[in-house]
Amino acid sequence: MWRYLYHTRYGLLNTRGSFWHGPIDWLGIHAGQCRDLLMSVWKNFGYNMLISHRRAAGDSQDLYDAAEMGGDGAGPMRRFFNVTLPLLGPTLLFVGVITMMDISSSSPSHT
Repeated sequence: MWRYLYHTRYGLLNTRGSFWHGPIDWLGIHAGQCRDLLMSVWKNFGYNMLISHRRAAGDSQDLYDAAEMGGDGAGPMRRFFNVTLPLLGPTLLFVGVITMMDISSSSPSHT
């Protein structure tokens, strides 16, 4: 299945219209790092979303209410950047480190 997906001429990633000028040799060494990153993100997506969702569900509504009722009345975007994102910072760091560790342990070395 992966060979079909990544095939240079017939692969799904090269035939469905791309932003690149020509087909990419996904199975070659130069595109291997990008390929490994995409596969790792896809493989870990559910786990990472579960961790992030559980962390976001534990946020106190009081912080959002305080931001909304503050002096300038923070809107949805401002609440996201000033309340949600800082609260998710440690969780996003953990998810990023775990994902990078998985990428480095599962990808073969091309030296």
